[in-house]
Amino acid sequence: MEKNTHEVMMHGSAETPEVLLDNQGVMYFKPTCIGTASIRKYGVKNLSRMPLCFEWNIKHADAKNLVVEPASGVIQPNAVLHCRWRFLPSRQDKHLMKASLIVHGQGQSSRSSGGKKKEFIVRVIGEGSVGEIKAEQTYLDCGPIVVGTSTVVQIPLMNEGDCSLHYTLHIQQTLSGIPDECCAIEPHAIQLESLHGVLPARSKRIIEAVVCPTRRIYYQWSIAYMLLTPEASSLVDESHEPQHLCHVLATGVYPSLVVTDARCLGSAVNISKKQLWNYLNIDDLNKCLDSDPSSAELIYAAATKFSTKRRPPIQTKAIVDFNFGAAPVGSEPCCVQLMFENTGTVPCEWNFLFPSDLQLELEYWAETGDYDEDELHEMKVMDNKLFSIDCPHGVLEPGECQTIKMTYVHSMPGTDRLPVLLKLNRGREVLGVKGVVLNILLNFVGVSVESDRPYIHFPSNRHMFAPTCIGDNHSAIQMYDLYNGGSIPVKFALDLQPLQTLKEENYNHSVFECLNPTGEILPGHTTSIQWKFFPLEAKTYMVDVPVHIHNSETALITFAGVGYDQRILGDTMKVSEDPENNGIPSIQSVSVPGQLCYLSEERITLGNLPLFSRSRRVIAITNKSTEDAASFVWHVTSKKDSKFVQISPRQGHLEPGSSLVCKVTFTARGFPSFYDIDLICEVTNMTEQNNFVSEMNAWETERQRQRVEFTITEDDLDADLRIPAAQDGYGSVTGSRTQSRTGSAKSLATVTLRSIDAIIDQENTRSIDARNPSPDFAKYKTLPPIKQTSIDAERAKLKEKAVIDSKFWAQPEPPETFLLHLGITARSHDIAEFQANFAEKYTDVFIDRTLSEDDSKESKSKSASNVIPQDIECLESESNIVASALTNILRGLLDDTQFHESCQHVMAEPVPYFQQYCAPKMPDSSILINIDTPTTFRPSAKSTPQLPMTPPAHESSRALSCVSSEIKRDVQVFVVHESPSEKEESAMEIMEISEDQSFNEKQVIKKTPAFNNITEGLIENTLMNIIEEAFHQEFNITTRPRLVALLPKQTPTMTPSTNRL
Repeated sequence: MEKNTHEVMMHGSAETPEVLLDNQGVMYFKPTCIGTASIRKYGVKNLSRMPLCFEWNIKHADAKNLVVEPASGVIQPNAVLHCRWRFLPSRQDKHLMKASLIVHGQGQSSRSSGGKKKEFIVRVIGEGSVGEIKAEQTYLDCGPIVVGTSTVVQIPLMNEGDCSLHYTLHIQQTLSGIPDECCAIEPHAIQLESLHGVLPARSKRIIEAVVCPTRRIYYQWSIAYMLLTPEASSLVDESHEPQHLCHVLATGVYPSLVVTDARCLGSAVNISKKQLWNYLNIDDLNKCLDSDPSSAELIYAAATKFSTKRRPPIQTKAIVDFNFGAAPVGSEPCCVQLMFENTGTVPCEWNFLFPSDLQLELEYWAETGDYDEDELHEMKVMDNKLFSIDCPHGVLEPGECQTIKMTYVHSMPGTDRLPVLLKLNRGREVLGVKGVVLNILLNFVGVSVESDRPYIHFPSNRHMFAPTCIGDNHSAIQMYDLYNGGSIPVKFALDLQPLQTLKEENYNHSVFECLNPTGEILPGHTTSIQWKFFPLEAKTYMVDVPVHIHNSETALITFAGVGYDQRILGDTMKVSEDPENNGIPSIQSVSVPGQLCYLSEERITLGNLPLFSRSRRVIAITNKSTEDAASFVWHVTSKKDSKFVQISPRQGHLEPGSSLVCKVTFTARGFPSFYDIDLICEVTNMTEQNNFVSEMNAWETERQRQRVEFTITEDDLDADLRIPAAQDGYGSVTGSRTQSRTGSAKSLATVTLRSIDAIIDQENTRSIDARNPSPDFAKYKTLPPIKQTSIDAERAKLKEKAVIDSKFWAQPEPPETFLLHLGITARSHDIAEFQANFAEKYTDVFIDRTLSEDDSKESKSKSASNVIPQDIECLESESNIVASALTNILRGLLDDTQFHESCQHVMAEPVPYFQQYCAPKMPDSSILINIDTPTTFRPSAKSTPQLPMTPPAHESSRALSCVSSEIKRDVQVFVVHESPSEKEESAMEIMEISEDQSFNEKQVIKKTPAFNNITEGLIENTLMNIIEEAFHQEFNITTRPRLVALLPKQTPTMTPSTNRL
């Protein structure tokens, strides 16, 4: 076999592995928070033309801080490999680490070595750090937020450190105003945009928080952060625990309205402010407006119509009874002005919604046409516009006020009902009432009384007396008011049989006592029924008392009272003057058109007073007009109140822009009771009054002129003279043909008028005779046809009457006066009771002892008048019986001889003498003053009678008479002649005795009631003068007093002459 040999030329190259490291073999890590990792990529480029195998070698000490991925692999020629490096610092310090990259060529097979290995060093530099997160603001106040709405608040977080921080946020909610157990289950009302994140170094991030309060309470959220260490879970450090970041504050609110004042005009002008406040139940209305609404109330908006019924359902449990009072038909409308104030911190939108505003408008085919009585009545009320509100909707900013005028028209007799819904936008929904309450559900009533119907207005069928302590023997008299809303006087009587039944049930103990169960009320006036409440046990007493109204219906009123045990309640049950007057404002806020004068206070609360004490207040009446003068007169609504209240001056005149101070004096007398006195100030515009007087004088002058002046309108004055004498039957013509033309014009006019009237009557008689030729029916006249006058005919008659009235000069009407009400409330206590309950105030009051004497005299006179009545009404039969009985008695006495002898014997008896009727005699002053007479015996201290420090007047005089008689007796028995020195000593002792007696007499005078009254009156007048002078700016009370420095008093020098003297 032949062999062929070929030579193969093989060429090869040998290369060393070469790589290019980024950043010249240096790798930097940013500062990293301990427990976290920083990640970066580091590139390695293969510069050789062959694949290289690489492997990273890290020292064991640096292996826990430095991790690389991938740790080994193959790099293709001219390829770049980016390795992922992680730096996990373990301490707060710089870390210097070295990592070696070992590369070698890739062999042809796995068995080949791949060439020589080559090592490259990479320097790794990193820093471990610890940072913290701060909030830009420590407290973030979101302010008031309406419940059910939300707001967004931005929370800026700042990292001022060098490393990025991994954090998570924690929220702790704190609620004020609810129990602690409710706070734990209450869901958070704040939501953060993100609870986890990474905050880079030296950066700020804004976290948005949505705040949505669900209750009307004060919210406080504490936001804390905690740094996360995902790479070192076992590492625990104080900085990684929750750290406080900031507080977020918010307040959940509702749009709130408060009624701060109320005024009444028109038919309710005679109602006091307290009565109006109670009629409208403004305290209950304010409580409802201030309470939290239910979830059902917040469903619908204010303008939403959501019902197809004429009486839509009301999504509220708050019902308030409005009472516009009662008045006769045709009287002035009842106008009530309420001052609404937005006391909240957010704008408030209100809406008064009538039933038609809440009803969906249906098509004609959808109307059923079936209405019940209530729906028909509401339709009548709304069609006739008996109730109206001038400002049914609006918006109030925080702190703003708005006067809302509500009007009830007395145009139709009967009871008028209408539910009105007062809704605050996203707020409280209250069912408002118009009229007198008869039902507390959805029926609200207003009353217009017929002109001849007796009517008493009951604002409520239930009355609660003030709580009374059991065992109180001096229970205060409490009042229950009745108002006559009709146009005629009304007599009433309370049936006291239920009180007797309650008395028998309580062991014959009178729990309730009515002091004046009968009476009469004038139209538009109010009377007070006096009650006393004596609880026997600590419980609630109730009794239903019928009130009978003469010629009218009977009302059933429930009276209730609460008795309490003072030993158990102690100081928790304090005595109050009148709990019903707490919410009534004392200063007028509602401005009324046409009001000239204003009072500085409309309600005076005197508080608790002891009996027989006086309390004074000063009020100012101001004329705020700049053009018109005014005059005022004070009136007391009840005569019995005049003995408790005095006001001065009672009347006066006010120039434009001037003011006057009035002093109100209240005297607590009689029995302990509650007082609610209403004073009326009648203000008259003097400009209008002067105009009225001038117009009235002009009207009287014109009236007198028209009465005596007449005008002759006939052209031919001799027409009556030419009438034949045979025609005198037409009338009683008194003239004759021979009457002169120059006769009296007045007589001629009278003759003419009478003649014309006679002719007209004659013609009417002739026409009747023509229609009725029969003489039997000549004296009868045909009745007018029976027909109903149409509305057009009535309007035509009214127009004709207006035309006729326009031709006459109407009599001027006096200007209307404006009434201002001043309410005075107080409670009087027995002196001992007041001293026990109000010991700290007892020294601040002055008790007039003379008032108790006057009251005792009045009570005795009243008891005597009650025992022996002056006038007794009786029937005629009873009068005859009494007269016959007295006649028989008198006849028997006249025939009785023993009675005649007794009368003569009584007349002959001497007048009896009683020693206590003798007036005490004062000692003879000559004995005490004359020192020239020889003294006899000087009485020692033991023998001299001791006078009391504060004896009564008769005792002091009696003691003085005893002393003088003893001195006289001593003078008569022991007469001796003494030396001049002894005479001087005795005279000095007698002078000392007289000085002591005069001092004692002065002390007695000082403690008399009359002297105390005079002193108290002087102080009162002095203070009143100071107040008036300060009010008229005659001097300034607050001015710093001046200090007047006087020269030192020089002592006179002693001269030789004075020394000799």
